[in-house]
Amino acid sequence: MKDVKLVLCDLDGTLLDDNKNVDLDIKNIALKKNLLLTLVSGRNLGQVLTYVDALDIRIPFITNNGASVCLGKERLYGLFIDRHFVEDILMFLTNYNISFLVNCDSGVYSYGQDSLIQQFKLRSIGKCPVFNTVPISRLVEENIEKIIMSHPDDELMTKISNILNERFPRTYCVRSEGRAFTLTNKNASKGSSVKWLLDHLGIEKEHVIAFGDNFNDISMFKSVKYSVAMDNAAYEVKRNATYITKSNNERGVSYFIEHYVK
Repeated sequence: MKDVKLVLCDLDGTLLDDNKNVDLDIKNIALKKNLLLTLVSGRNLGQVLTYVDALDIRIPFITNNGASVCLGKERLYGLFIDRHFVEDILMFLTNYNISFLVNCDSGVYSYGQDSLIQQFKLRSIGKCPVFNTVPISRLVEENIEKIIMSHPDDELMTKISNILNERFPRTYCVRSEGRAFTLTNKNASKGSSVKWLLDHLGIEKEHVIAFGDNFNDISMFKSVKYSVAMDNAAYEVKRNATYITKSNNERGVSYFIEHYVK
């Protein structure tokens, strides 16, 4: 691959190992090969900034599963969940005892005790304000980028995801990390935000390579010429990639770029 100019990387399960350590080798490898590097993550801004700083990324990056494109702490592009449906969506989740986190400008709002949601909440502590079980009516006027939800019953979560997509057609629900699902504005996805980013940077998709491991990365794969699934990725994700690299615990991103991108 001699025509690559930009590298797009998901974080969890891709550029981060299972202990959430970042593959720092990518920084020097990208510099050596004169490649631009940025992140395309389901995480919120406060969480992503830690890795932006560690990797010295100076171009825009994507957060909240494609709901925002940011440069530093500034949002350049954003799509929010329609406020008219926020209360109905959150009450629907509450009625099914689904735990969830609401990500918006004022911080992260936590509801329920599911262990995965508690884990996600911990990622935000110290990086942005975190609130517990605030009355849902208070969130109606917020700019909500993403709702992440989880329940131990995977079959129930799949059912909930399908119902949300049918009942609230202006939103889109997709599996994002492990058994978690993410709800965003219908037009917000990693793929749509990547298209916006490439236009902003003036880079054609033929010069872009993307790395990911989960279902929310498939839309990103379809927006670039070269797509690489991690060895730890689900079968459906691998099926939508043009290449497969080593796992996230084997620094598969930096390995692939070092050996196959000229």
